[in-house]
Amino acid sequence: MDAAPESSSLPAQSSAPSGTSKPKRGKRNAKSDPPAPGKVDRRGKRARGRETADWTSKRDKGEGNEDEGDDKKERLPKRKCAVLVGFCGTGYSGMQFQATQKDTKTIEGDLFDALVKAGAVSSDNSDDPTKVSLGRAARTDAGVHAAGNIVSLKLINEIPELHSAGISLVDHVNSFLPPQIRVWQILRTTNNFNTCDSRIYEYLFPSYILMPPHPASQLGARLARSSATSDPDTPTSEPSIEELDELHKKFRATPDQLARFQEVLKQFEGTHNFHNYTVGRPFSDKAAARYMIKLEVREPRVEGDFEWVSVQFHGQSFMLHQVRKMIGMVMLVARTSTPATLIPETFGPSRIHIPRAPALGLLLEQPRFSSYNTKTEQSNAQIQKQQSEAPAAIDIDEAQPEAEGAGKKPSTNVNDVAGIGGATIKEPIDFEPHRETIEVFKRDHIYAAMRAEEASNHVFSQWITSVDRYAGSDFDYLNAEGTIPASAVMKKGKGDTFAEAVEDEPQTSMPRTKMDELEG
Repeated sequence: MDAAPESSSLPAQSSAPSGTSKPKRGKRNAKSDPPAPGKVDRRGKRARGRETADWTSKRDKGEGNEDEGDDKKERLPKRKCAVLVGFCGTGYSGMQFQATQKDTKTIEGDLFDALVKAGAVSSDNSDDPTKVSLGRAARTDAGVHAAGNIVSLKLINEIPELHSAGISLVDHVNSFLPPQIRVWQILRTTNNFNTCDSRIYEYLFPSYILMPPHPASQLGARLARSSATSDPDTPTSEPSIEELDELHKKFRATPDQLARFQEVLKQFEGTHNFHNYTVGRPFSDKAAARYMIKLEVREPRVEGDFEWVSVQFHGQSFMLHQVRKMIGMVMLVARTSTPATLIPETFGPSRIHIPRAPALGLLLEQPRFSSYNTKTEQSNAQIQKQQSEAPAAIDIDEAQPEAEGAGKKPSTNVNDVAGIGGATIKEPIDFEPHRETIEVFKRDHIYAAMRAEEASNHVFSQWITSVDRYAGSDFDYLNAEGTIPASAVMKKGKGDTFAEAVEDEPQTSMPRTKMDELEG
Protein backbone atom coordinates (compact mmCIF):
# COMPACT_ATOMS: atom_id res chain seq x y z
CA MET A 1 0.00 0.00 0.00
CA ASP A 2 1.59 3.23 -1.17
CA ALA A 3 1.69 6.23 1.14
CA ALA A 4 0.76 9.72 0.02
CA PRO A 5 3.30 12.55 0.39
CA GLU A 6 3.20 13.82 3.93
CA SER A 7 4.36 17.43 3.54
CA SER A 8 1.61 18.55 5.85
CA SER A 9 3.20 16.68 8.70
CA LEU A 10 6.50 18.52 8.38
CA PRO A 11 7.22 22.07 9.66
CA ALA A 12 7.07 24.73 6.94
CA GLN A 13 10.42 25.99 5.65
CA SER A 14 11.06 29.53 4.34
CA SER A 15 12.53 29.95 0.89
CA ALA A 16 15.79 31.93 0.63
CA PRO A 17 17.36 33.74 -2.30
CA SER A 18 20.03 31.88 -4.18
CA GLY A 19 23.44 32.26 -2.64
CA THR A 20 22.16 33.30 0.76
CA SER A 21 22.21 31.11 3.82
CA LYS A 22 19.03 29.42 4.88
CA PRO A 23 17.49 30.48 8.17
CA LYS A 24 18.12 28.13 11.09
CA ARG A 25 15.28 25.76 11.87
CA GLY A 26 13.72 26.21 15.28
CA LYS A 27 13.89 23.42 17.84
CA ARG A 28 11.13 20.88 17.56
CA ASN A 29 8.73 20.62 20.45
CA ALA A 30 8.97 16.95 21.49
CA LYS A 31 5.55 17.03 23.08
CA SER A 32 3.61 18.65 20.27
CA ASP A 33 5.56 18.31 17.03
CA PRO A 34 5.73 14.86 15.47
CA PRO A 35 9.12 13.52 14.38
CA ALA A 36 9.94 13.05 10.74
CA PRO A 37 8.56 9.92 9.15
CA GLY A 38 10.52 6.80 10.02
CA LYS A 39 12.63 8.63 12.64
CA VAL A 40 12.94 7.68 16.28
CA ASP A 41 12.17 10.38 18.81
CA ARG A 42 13.89 10.75 22.18
CA ARG A 43 11.19 8.69 23.86
CA GLY A 44 12.26 5.68 21.82
CA LYS A 45 9.08 5.63 19.74
CA ARG A 46 9.30 5.29 16.00
CA ALA A 47 7.06 7.65 14.12
CA ARG A 48 4.64 6.04 11.73
CA GLY A 49 5.61 6.55 8.13
CA ARG A 50 1.96 7.09 7.20
CA GLU A 51 -0.61 9.41 8.60
CA THR A 52 -3.25 7.58 10.60
CA ALA A 53 -5.96 9.28 8.60
CA ASP A 54 -4.84 7.59 5.38
CA TRP A 55 -3.76 4.25 6.92
CA THR A 56 -6.69 3.53 9.20
CA SER A 57 -9.26 4.60 6.70
CA LYS A 58 -8.17 1.86 4.32
CA ARG A 59 -7.97 -0.67 7.12
CA ASP A 60 -11.48 0.18 8.26
CA LYS A 61 -12.72 -0.30 4.70
CA GLY A 62 -11.13 -3.75 4.55
CA GLU A 63 -8.61 -2.67 1.93
CA GLY A 64 -4.96 -3.62 1.80
CA ASN A 65 -3.19 -6.95 2.16
CA GLU A 66 -5.27 -9.93 3.29
CA ASP A 67 -2.77 -10.93 5.96
CA GLU A 68 -3.51 -7.69 7.74
CA GLY A 69 -6.79 -9.29 8.77
CA ASP A 70 -4.99 -10.72 11.82
CA ASP A 71 -4.76 -7.19 13.19
CA LYS A 72 -8.54 -6.97 13.25
CA LYS A 73 -8.87 -10.12 15.33
CA GLU A 74 -9.53 -9.42 18.98
CA ARG A 75 -6.70 -10.33 21.32
CA LEU A 76 -7.97 -12.79 23.91
CA PRO A 77 -6.31 -12.78 27.35
CA LYS A 78 -4.01 -15.59 28.47
CA ARG A 79 -4.35 -17.15 31.92
CA LYS A 80 -2.01 -19.36 33.93
CA CYS A 81 -3.72 -22.76 33.73
CA ALA A 82 -3.17 -26.36 34.73
CA VAL A 83 -4.01 -28.97 32.11
CA LEU A 84 -4.84 -32.34 33.70
CA VAL A 85 -3.77 -34.94 31.15
CA GLY A 86 -3.34 -38.71 30.81
CA PHE A 87 -1.45 -40.62 28.14
CA CYS A 88 -0.16 -43.95 26.94
CA GLY A 89 3.56 -43.43 26.29
CA THR A 90 3.95 -46.24 23.77
CA GLY A 91 5.55 -44.88 20.60
CA TYR A 92 6.63 -41.60 22.21
CA SER A 93 10.16 -40.45 23.05
CA GLY A 94 9.07 -39.17 26.43
CA MET A 95 6.96 -36.43 27.94
CA GLN A 96 8.91 -33.21 27.37
CA PHE A 97 8.89 -31.17 24.17
CA GLN A 98 12.32 -31.23 22.50
CA ALA A 99 13.13 -27.74 21.23
CA THR A 100 16.33 -28.86 19.49
CA GLN A 101 14.71 -31.98 18.00
CA LYS A 102 11.31 -30.85 16.83
CA ASP A 103 10.80 -34.00 14.77
CA THR A 104 11.00 -36.11 17.94
CA LYS A 105 7.56 -37.42 18.87
CA THR A 106 6.70 -36.31 22.42
CA ILE A 107 3.53 -36.05 24.50
CA GLU A 108 3.93 -32.30 25.02
CA GLY A 109 4.55 -31.82 21.31
CA ASP A 110 1.21 -33.38 20.37
CA LEU A 111 -0.58 -31.62 23.24
CA PHE A 112 0.82 -28.22 22.30
CA ASP A 113 -0.19 -28.72 18.65
CA ALA A 114 -3.74 -29.57 19.77
CA LEU A 115 -3.92 -26.45 21.96
CA VAL A 116 -2.81 -24.33 19.00
CA LYS A 117 -5.40 -25.90 16.68
CA ALA A 118 -8.08 -25.43 19.34
CA GLY A 119 -7.30 -21.72 19.61
CA ALA A 120 -6.08 -21.96 23.21
CA VAL A 121 -2.62 -20.82 22.08
CA SER A 122 -2.46 -17.88 19.68
CA SER A 123 -0.71 -18.07 16.32
CA ASP A 124 1.90 -15.60 17.62
CA ASN A 125 2.95 -18.14 20.27
CA SER A 126 2.45 -21.30 18.22
CA ASP A 127 6.09 -21.66 17.18
CA ASP A 128 7.60 -21.97 20.66
CA PRO A 129 6.07 -23.47 23.85
CA THR A 130 8.40 -21.37 26.01
CA LYS A 131 6.43 -18.28 24.96
CA VAL A 132 3.54 -19.55 27.06
CA SER A 133 5.78 -20.77 29.92
CA LEU A 134 5.02 -24.45 29.35
CA GLY A 135 6.04 -26.76 32.22
CA ARG A 136 5.08 -30.09 33.73
CA ALA A 137 4.65 -31.63 37.18
CA ALA A 138 6.68 -34.74 36.32
CA ARG A 139 8.79 -35.48 33.29
CA THR A 140 8.47 -39.11 32.21
CA ASP A 141 10.96 -41.01 30.07
CA ALA A 142 10.39 -42.77 26.76
CA GLY A 143 7.63 -45.39 26.83
CA VAL A 144 6.42 -44.46 30.33
CA HIS A 145 2.68 -43.89 30.77
CA ALA A 146 0.67 -41.47 32.91
CA ALA A 147 -2.91 -41.81 34.07
CA GLY A 148 -2.58 -38.29 35.42
CA ASN A 149 -0.01 -35.56 34.94
CA ILE A 150 -0.10 -31.77 34.94
CA VAL A 151 1.04 -29.45 32.18
CA SER A 152 1.03 -25.78 33.18
CA LEU A 153 1.07 -22.90 30.75
CA LYS A 154 -0.51 -19.56 29.91
CA LEU A 155 -3.37 -20.20 27.55
CA ILE A 156 -6.61 -18.72 26.29
CA ASN A 157 -9.08 -20.60 28.46
CA GLU A 158 -12.18 -18.65 27.38
CA ILE A 159 -12.92 -18.74 23.66
CA PRO A 160 -16.17 -16.87 22.84
CA GLU A 161 -17.00 -19.05 19.82
CA LEU A 162 -16.87 -22.22 21.92
CA HIS A 163 -18.90 -20.62 24.69
CA SER A 164 -21.58 -19.55 22.21
CA ALA A 165 -21.73 -23.04 20.69
CA GLY A 166 -21.90 -24.73 24.10
CA ILE A 167 -18.65 -26.65 23.49
CA SER A 168 -16.22 -27.15 26.35
CA LEU A 169 -12.56 -26.32 25.79
CA VAL A 170 -11.59 -29.78 27.04
CA ASP A 171 -13.74 -31.53 24.42
CA HIS A 172 -12.47 -29.18 21.74
CA VAL A 173 -8.81 -29.85 22.56
CA ASN A 174 -9.40 -33.61 22.76
CA SER A 175 -10.84 -33.54 19.25
CA PHE A 176 -7.34 -32.68 17.98
CA LEU A 177 -5.55 -35.34 20.05
CA PRO A 178 -4.95 -39.04 19.32
CA PRO A 179 -6.99 -41.44 21.52
CA GLN A 180 -3.92 -42.32 23.59
CA ILE A 181 -3.67 -38.75 24.94
CA ARG A 182 -6.62 -37.31 26.88
CA VAL A 183 -7.17 -33.99 28.63
CA TRP A 184 -9.24 -34.47 31.80
CA GLN A 185 -9.67 -30.85 32.84
CA ILE A 186 -8.29 -27.34 32.32
CA LEU A 187 -8.18 -25.19 35.46
CA ARG A 188 -7.17 -21.62 35.99
CA THR A 189 -4.46 -21.38 38.66
CA THR A 190 -2.63 -18.72 40.61
CA ASN A 191 0.31 -17.10 38.85
CA ASN A 192 2.78 -18.70 41.26
CA PHE A 193 1.46 -22.22 40.65
CA ASN A 194 4.49 -24.44 40.17
CA THR A 195 5.70 -27.69 41.69
CA CYS A 196 3.71 -30.49 43.33
CA ASP A 197 4.15 -31.88 46.86
CA SER A 198 4.35 -35.56 45.99
CA ARG A 199 3.83 -38.09 43.23
CA ILE A 200 2.16 -41.47 43.01
CA TYR A 201 3.54 -44.10 40.64
CA GLU A 202 2.10 -47.48 39.83
CA TYR A 203 4.14 -50.42 38.64
CA LEU A 204 2.52 -53.48 37.08
CA PHE A 205 4.22 -56.80 36.46
CA PRO A 206 3.12 -60.39 35.72
CA SER A 207 3.10 -62.39 38.94
CA TYR A 208 5.34 -65.13 37.52
CA ILE A 209 8.23 -62.76 38.29
CA LEU A 210 7.84 -64.02 41.88
CA MET A 211 8.67 -67.60 40.86
CA PRO A 212 11.97 -68.63 42.51
CA PRO A 213 15.00 -68.79 40.19
CA HIS A 214 15.23 -72.13 38.41
CA PRO A 215 17.77 -74.34 40.22
CA ALA A 216 19.68 -74.90 36.97
CA SER A 217 20.16 -71.15 36.39
CA GLN A 218 23.26 -69.26 37.57
CA LEU A 219 21.33 -67.46 40.31
CA GLY A 220 19.48 -70.61 41.37
CA ALA A 221 22.73 -72.56 41.64
CA ARG A 222 24.39 -69.76 43.62
CA LEU A 223 21.48 -69.68 46.08
CA ALA A 224 21.60 -73.47 46.43
CA ARG A 225 25.33 -73.37 47.24
CA SER A 226 24.76 -70.75 49.94
CA SER A 227 21.90 -72.77 51.45
CA ALA A 228 22.51 -75.22 54.30
CA THR A 229 20.53 -77.93 52.54
CA SER A 230 20.55 -79.33 49.04
CA ASP A 231 18.07 -81.35 47.05
CA PRO A 232 19.50 -84.35 45.17
CA ASP A 233 16.58 -84.17 42.76
CA THR A 234 17.51 -80.65 41.60
CA PRO A 235 17.00 -80.32 37.82
CA THR A 236 20.21 -79.95 35.86
CA SER A 237 18.73 -78.12 32.88
CA GLU A 238 16.37 -75.19 32.46
CA PRO A 239 12.94 -75.64 30.81
CA SER A 240 12.46 -74.79 27.15
CA ILE A 241 10.90 -71.48 26.11
CA GLU A 242 7.59 -73.22 25.42
CA GLU A 243 7.60 -74.98 28.79
CA LEU A 244 8.53 -71.75 30.56
CA ASP A 245 5.71 -69.87 28.84
CA GLU A 246 3.17 -72.44 30.04
CA LEU A 247 4.54 -72.24 33.59
CA HIS A 248 4.21 -68.46 33.50
CA LYS A 249 0.60 -68.59 32.33
CA LYS A 250 -0.40 -71.06 35.04
CA PHE A 251 1.40 -69.30 37.88
CA ARG A 252 -0.65 -67.57 40.59
CA ALA A 253 0.96 -65.69 43.48
CA THR A 254 0.14 -67.14 46.91
CA PRO A 255 -0.91 -64.99 49.90
CA ASP A 256 2.44 -65.80 51.55
CA GLN A 257 4.38 -64.60 48.52
CA LEU A 258 2.41 -61.34 48.40
CA ALA A 259 2.85 -60.85 52.15
CA ARG A 260 6.61 -61.31 51.79
CA PHE A 261 6.61 -58.85 48.90
CA GLN A 262 4.80 -56.27 51.07
CA GLU A 263 7.24 -56.86 53.94
CA VAL A 264 10.19 -56.05 51.70
CA LEU A 265 8.41 -53.10 50.12
CA LYS A 266 7.69 -51.45 53.49
CA GLN A 267 11.43 -51.17 54.17
CA PHE A 268 11.57 -48.23 51.76
CA GLU A 269 9.08 -46.05 53.64
CA GLY A 270 10.52 -43.00 55.37
CA THR A 271 13.55 -40.86 54.50
CA HIS A 272 16.61 -42.74 53.23
CA ASN A 273 19.67 -42.30 51.05
CA PHE A 274 18.66 -43.76 47.68
CA HIS A 275 22.03 -43.31 45.94
CA ASN A 276 21.96 -47.00 44.94
CA TYR A 277 18.58 -46.55 43.27
CA THR A 278 19.56 -43.97 40.66
CA VAL A 279 22.58 -43.16 38.48
CA GLY A 280 25.35 -40.62 38.90
CA ARG A 281 24.80 -39.79 42.58
CA PRO A 282 27.39 -40.72 45.21
CA PHE A 283 26.50 -41.57 48.79
CA SER A 284 27.68 -38.11 49.87
CA ASP A 285 25.19 -36.31 47.61
CA LYS A 286 22.52 -34.82 49.87
CA ALA A 287 20.06 -34.82 46.96
CA ALA A 288 20.02 -38.63 47.12
CA ALA A 289 17.91 -38.44 50.29
CA ARG A 290 14.24 -38.97 49.42
CA TYR A 291 11.07 -39.40 51.46
CA MET A 292 8.77 -42.31 50.65
CA ILE A 293 5.28 -41.77 52.09
CA LYS A 294 3.47 -45.05 51.43
CA LEU A 295 4.20 -48.17 49.38
CA GLU A 296 1.77 -51.05 48.99
CA VAL A 297 1.06 -54.08 46.86
CA ARG A 298 -2.49 -54.65 45.67
CA GLU A 299 -4.47 -57.79 45.01
CA PRO A 300 -3.41 -59.40 41.71
CA ARG A 301 -5.80 -59.63 38.77
CA VAL A 302 -5.88 -62.01 35.84
CA GLU A 303 -5.80 -60.11 32.55
CA GLY A 304 -5.43 -62.09 29.35
CA ASP A 305 -3.05 -65.02 29.75
CA PHE A 306 -1.29 -63.80 32.89
CA GLU A 307 -1.92 -62.70 36.44
CA TRP A 308 -0.77 -59.10 37.04
CA VAL A 309 0.34 -57.47 40.29
CA SER A 310 0.00 -53.73 40.92
CA VAL A 311 2.35 -51.87 43.28
CA GLN A 312 1.83 -48.25 44.33
CA PHE A 313 4.70 -45.90 45.21
CA HIS A 314 3.74 -42.63 46.92
CA GLY A 315 6.79 -40.46 47.49
CA GLN A 316 7.64 -36.82 47.94
CA SER A 317 9.92 -36.98 44.90
CA PHE A 318 11.81 -39.51 42.82
CA MET A 319 15.09 -39.61 40.94
CA LEU A 320 15.96 -41.07 37.56
CA HIS A 321 15.24 -44.83 37.47
CA GLN A 322 14.41 -44.85 41.20
CA VAL A 323 11.03 -46.60 40.99
CA ARG A 324 12.33 -49.18 38.53
CA LYS A 325 15.35 -49.97 40.68
CA MET A 326 13.25 -50.15 43.86
CA ILE A 327 10.77 -52.57 42.32
CA GLY A 328 13.66 -54.52 40.78
CA MET A 329 15.26 -54.98 44.20
CA VAL A 330 11.98 -56.00 45.85
CA MET A 331 11.44 -58.62 43.14
CA LEU A 332 14.92 -60.09 43.66
CA VAL A 333 14.62 -60.21 47.45
CA ALA A 334 11.04 -61.51 47.48
CA ARG A 335 11.75 -64.43 45.14
CA THR A 336 14.86 -65.60 46.98
CA SER A 337 15.67 -66.54 50.56
CA THR A 338 17.12 -63.07 51.17
CA PRO A 339 15.66 -61.40 54.29
CA ALA A 340 13.99 -57.99 54.07
CA THR A 341 16.74 -56.57 56.29
CA LEU A 342 18.93 -56.31 53.17
CA ILE A 343 17.03 -53.19 52.09
CA PRO A 344 18.31 -50.91 54.92
CA GLU A 345 21.83 -52.09 54.04
CA THR A 346 21.43 -50.63 50.55
CA PHE A 347 20.99 -47.15 52.02
CA GLY A 348 24.59 -47.27 53.29
CA PRO A 349 27.80 -46.16 51.52
CA SER A 350 28.50 -49.43 49.67
CA ARG A 351 27.79 -49.00 45.97
CA ILE A 352 26.01 -52.03 44.50
CA HIS A 353 24.31 -52.78 41.23
CA ILE A 354 20.52 -53.02 41.27
CA PRO A 355 18.90 -53.97 37.94
CA ARG A 356 16.22 -51.69 36.55
CA ALA A 357 12.90 -53.44 36.08
CA PRO A 358 11.44 -52.93 32.58
CA ALA A 359 10.06 -49.48 31.78
CA LEU A 360 7.00 -51.23 30.34
CA GLY A 361 5.36 -51.60 33.76
CA LEU A 362 5.85 -48.02 34.96
CA LEU A 363 2.89 -45.65 35.18
CA LEU A 364 2.60 -42.19 36.73
CA GLU A 365 -0.71 -42.35 38.57
CA GLN A 366 -0.85 -38.67 39.53
CA PRO A 367 1.02 -35.76 41.10
CA ARG A 368 -0.38 -34.33 44.34
CA PHE A 369 -0.78 -30.62 45.16
CA SER A 370 -1.74 -30.61 48.83
CA SER A 371 -0.01 -27.33 49.74
CA TYR A 372 -1.37 -25.52 46.70
CA ASN A 373 -4.89 -26.82 47.37
CA THR A 374 -4.70 -25.76 51.02
CA LYS A 375 -3.64 -22.23 50.06
CA THR A 376 -6.34 -22.14 47.39
CA GLU A 377 -9.02 -23.14 49.90
CA GLN A 378 -7.80 -20.45 52.31
CA SER A 379 -7.86 -17.84 49.56
CA ASN A 380 -11.34 -18.92 48.45
CA ALA A 381 -12.60 -18.70 52.04
CA GLN A 382 -11.20 -15.17 52.33
CA ILE A 383 -12.90 -14.10 49.09
CA GLN A 384 -16.22 -15.60 50.20
CA LYS A 385 -15.87 -13.88 53.56
CA GLN A 386 -15.31 -10.53 51.85
CA GLN A 387 -18.34 -11.10 49.67
CA SER A 388 -20.57 -11.93 52.63
CA GLU A 389 -19.33 -9.07 54.81
CA ALA A 390 -19.40 -6.33 52.19
CA PRO A 391 -21.73 -7.35 49.36
CA ALA A 392 -22.39 -3.76 48.39
CA ALA A 393 -18.69 -3.19 47.80
CA ILE A 394 -18.50 -5.90 45.18
CA ASP A 395 -19.58 -5.33 41.66
CA ILE A 396 -18.66 -8.39 39.66
CA ASP A 397 -19.08 -6.60 36.34
CA GLU A 398 -16.60 -3.97 37.49
CA ALA A 399 -14.25 -6.30 39.34
CA GLN A 400 -13.81 -8.78 36.52
CA PRO A 401 -11.95 -6.49 34.09
CA GLU A 402 -9.61 -5.55 36.92
CA ALA A 403 -8.88 -9.21 37.57
CA GLU A 404 -8.41 -10.07 33.92
CA GLY A 405 -6.69 -6.90 32.73
CA ALA A 406 -8.09 -3.46 32.11
CA GLY A 407 -10.47 -3.26 29.20
CA LYS A 408 -10.88 -7.02 28.87
CA LYS A 409 -14.24 -8.68 28.62
CA PRO A 410 -15.68 -10.18 31.82
CA SER A 411 -15.01 -13.85 32.43
CA THR A 412 -17.55 -16.39 31.24
CA ASN A 413 -15.95 -19.06 33.42
CA VAL A 414 -18.32 -19.99 36.24
CA ASN A 415 -15.32 -20.85 38.45
CA ASP A 416 -13.89 -17.32 38.26
CA VAL A 417 -16.07 -15.67 40.89
CA ALA A 418 -14.61 -12.24 41.60
CA GLY A 419 -13.91 -10.92 45.05
CA ILE A 420 -12.80 -7.53 46.27
CA GLY A 421 -9.84 -6.29 44.24
CA GLY A 422 -10.58 -8.71 41.43
CA ALA A 423 -9.41 -11.91 43.18
CA THR A 424 -11.15 -15.01 41.87
CA ILE A 425 -12.26 -18.34 43.29
CA LYS A 426 -9.92 -21.10 42.08
CA GLU A 427 -10.63 -24.82 41.92
CA PRO A 428 -8.25 -27.27 43.64
CA ILE A 429 -6.07 -29.57 41.55
CA ASP A 430 -7.76 -32.94 41.94
CA PHE A 431 -7.94 -35.99 39.68
CA GLU A 432 -10.55 -37.81 41.76
CA PRO A 433 -13.63 -36.26 40.07
CA HIS A 434 -12.35 -37.91 36.87
CA ARG A 435 -11.46 -41.24 38.49
CA GLU A 436 -14.06 -43.33 36.67
CA THR A 437 -13.05 -41.96 33.26
CA ILE A 438 -9.35 -42.32 34.08
CA GLU A 439 -9.77 -45.97 35.11
CA VAL A 440 -11.49 -46.75 31.81
CA PHE A 441 -8.65 -45.02 29.95
CA LYS A 442 -6.05 -47.01 31.90
CA ARG A 443 -7.82 -50.27 31.13
CA ASP A 444 -8.42 -49.61 27.43
CA HIS A 445 -5.15 -47.88 26.53
CA ILE A 446 -2.38 -48.21 29.13
CA TYR A 447 -2.98 -51.70 30.51
CA ALA A 448 -3.93 -52.98 27.07
CA ALA A 449 -0.67 -51.63 25.62
CA MET A 450 1.32 -53.27 28.42
CA ARG A 451 -0.32 -56.65 27.88
CA ALA A 452 0.12 -56.47 24.12
CA GLU A 453 3.81 -55.58 24.45
CA GLU A 454 4.43 -58.41 26.90
CA ALA A 455 2.55 -60.91 24.75
CA SER A 456 4.52 -59.94 21.64
CA ASN A 457 8.02 -59.44 23.03
CA HIS A 458 8.06 -61.26 26.41
CA VAL A 459 9.70 -58.20 28.00
CA PHE A 460 9.39 -59.34 31.62
CA SER A 461 10.25 -62.93 30.83
CA GLN A 462 13.45 -61.92 29.04
CA TRP A 463 14.40 -59.52 31.84
CA ILE A 464 14.05 -62.01 34.71
CA THR A 465 15.75 -64.72 32.65
CA SER A 466 18.73 -62.42 32.06
CA VAL A 467 18.93 -61.79 35.81
CA ASP A 468 18.85 -65.51 36.63
CA ARG A 469 21.47 -66.38 34.00
CA TYR A 470 23.94 -63.63 34.89
CA ALA A 471 27.25 -65.19 35.95
CA GLY A 472 28.88 -62.20 37.64
CA SER A 473 29.12 -61.46 41.36
CA ASP A 474 26.81 -58.41 41.28
CA PHE A 475 23.98 -60.29 42.99
CA ASP A 476 26.01 -61.87 45.79
CA TYR A 477 23.99 -59.67 48.14
CA LEU A 478 21.09 -62.09 47.59
CA ASN A 479 21.93 -64.40 50.47
CA ALA A 480 20.39 -65.83 53.63
CA GLU A 481 22.21 -63.33 55.87
CA GLY A 482 20.91 -60.17 54.21
CA THR A 483 24.39 -58.65 54.02
CA ILE A 484 26.38 -57.00 51.24
CA PRO A 485 29.64 -58.94 50.74
CA ALA A 486 32.72 -57.29 49.26
CA SER A 487 32.26 -59.30 46.05
CA ALA A 488 28.98 -57.46 45.35
CA VAL A 489 30.38 -53.95 45.91
CA MET A 490 31.06 -52.07 42.69
CA LYS A 491 34.68 -51.07 42.20
CA LYS A 492 35.34 -47.35 41.87
CA GLY A 493 35.68 -46.25 38.26
CA LYS A 494 33.99 -49.35 36.85
CA GLY A 495 30.56 -49.37 35.24
CA ASP A 496 27.65 -51.71 35.83
CA THR A 497 28.80 -55.02 34.38
CA PHE A 498 25.26 -56.41 34.46
CA ALA A 499 23.94 -53.41 32.52
CA GLU A 500 26.69 -53.79 29.94
CA ALA A 501 25.93 -57.49 29.58
CA VAL A 502 22.17 -57.81 29.51
CA GLU A 503 20.08 -54.71 30.28
CA ASP A 504 18.03 -53.39 27.40
CA GLU A 505 18.95 -49.73 27.93
CA PRO A 506 22.34 -48.01 28.18
CA GLN A 507 23.19 -45.93 31.22
CA THR A 508 22.30 -42.31 30.53
CA SER A 509 25.01 -39.84 29.58
CA MET A 510 22.80 -36.75 29.58
CA PRO A 511 23.85 -33.62 31.50
CA ARG A 512 23.03 -33.51 35.21
CA THR A 513 20.53 -30.64 34.76
CA LYS A 514 18.53 -32.68 32.25
CA MET A 515 18.88 -35.96 34.13
CA ASP A 516 17.50 -34.40 37.30
CA GLU A 517 14.25 -33.63 35.50
CA LEU A 518 13.57 -37.29 34.74
CA GLU A 519 11.86 -39.62 37.16
CA GLY A 520 10.91 -43.25 37.54
